[in-house]
Amino acid sequence: MKIKLISILVIVLAGILTIGILVSSSVTIENEYNGYLASARANAEKNIPYTACQKYRQAFLIKCEDESIYQEYIEQARLLGDSFYGSAVKGYVEKFPESAIAYEELCKYYYETESYRNVITTASTAREVGVATDKVKDYYIECFYMYKYIKTGLEDASTFLGSYALIKDEGMYGYLKDSGGYLIRPSYKEASPFLGANAAIFDGTEWYMINESGYKVAAPTEKLESMSFLSNNKIRISKGGKYGYTNTSFTIAETLPYDYASNFKNQVAAVQKDGKWALINANEENITDYIFEDILLDENDTCINGGVIFVKNKGKYYMMDIEGNKISDQGFDTAYPFLGNEPAAVCIDGKWGFVNTEGTIVIEPQYTEAKSFSNGLAGVANNGMWGYINTDNVYRIPQQFTDCKPFSNGIAAVQENGVWNYIKLLAYFN
Repeated sequence: MKIKLISILVIVLAGILTIGILVSSSVTIENEYNGYLASARANAEKNIPYTACQKYRQAFLIKCEDESIYQEYIEQARLLGDSFYGSAVKGYVEKFPESAIAYEELCKYYYETESYRNVITTASTAREVGVATDKVKDYYIECFYMYKYIKTGLEDASTFLGSYALIKDEGMYGYLKDSGGYLIRPSYKEASPFLGANAAIFDGTEWYMINESGYKVAAPTEKLESMSFLSNNKIRISKGGKYGYTNTSFTIAETLPYDYASNFKNQVAAVQKDGKWALINANEENITDYIFEDILLDENDTCINGGVIFVKNKGKYYMMDIEGNKISDQGFDTAYPFLGNEPAAVCIDGKWGFVNTEGTIVIEPQYTEAKSFSNGLAGVANNGMWGYINTDNVYRIPQQFTDCKPFSNGIAAVQENGVWNYIKLLAYFN
């Protein structure tokens, strides 16, 4: 019995001793922390920011739980220049990953040092975490719409279709990559855009298909006036002033059926006969009769985007779906085709505004010219100068161009001083 009591007493005494040691150690650590902190503040008071920062960092090695104390450190680091301040403010987000102020500070630092791409990344992270303040959002918006030139001085430039764009320089056609470098330098008399890995070109003697390396991969056996390849394995061709379609086997009818024909997209194309237009499917069967005065085509000669086609009847353009049904009774003087599911530009009584795919006007007509939305931006013009607005009808790129084309993958062709340049939004740079 005595042995058991002695054992219990030993255990109790050992526990008390351990608690005492832990308390003593905790007090020592707290005293050490307070000492570093007092020294940091004293040096800050004496206007010695370098030593103050050292002491703050030593304190943070012990603990870093009070955001207000870290903000004291930030202010001292700011006095030592971008290198010290940058390191401190990056550490702010790491130590306080749910602090809205930390993200504001980091966005401010990146903005002031012109690291605009990092502003976008930081603001995006803040939004994901759920702490994006109005100030962070403002930094994001301003930097998102900044751009860099990736190619300048071209005779003509098309909107990017995938990773490549058809360009013209010194009378010859070639292809540009979205990085700004040439895929194929301008060397063809005529050309059509790349779709996937192939495009149709005319070398001055014949039309044929090329791959991304510029090698000839297929050719018709007879001479054509034009050729383009966009979708549904359909190659649009023309000869003898008439249009039609073939495939990569290049079986070509003796007489082509249409006065004009668009490229296929979503298994739909627009065709013309005797001054009237109709829609056909991929089997070249009529979706509608030849009843329209016109069908609007986009830059790539396709008639449908966002599930909407603009057809002209009795002098007005109306929105129609892929099955030939009218979407709304609103008629337009003219329009710019949809470029996806974003609003399209429409003209009413000589002024341009925007309509959604359901036929509802979302921006009232007010511009002298406009092009449809893509990548959240639309080109608009007043007094002959073009800029880009967002869907809130706010200019994000001011009116400064003599012409412009829609964005694709963050890249747009703009005309300045009589030549075409490409600009790329910083948000799309890697």
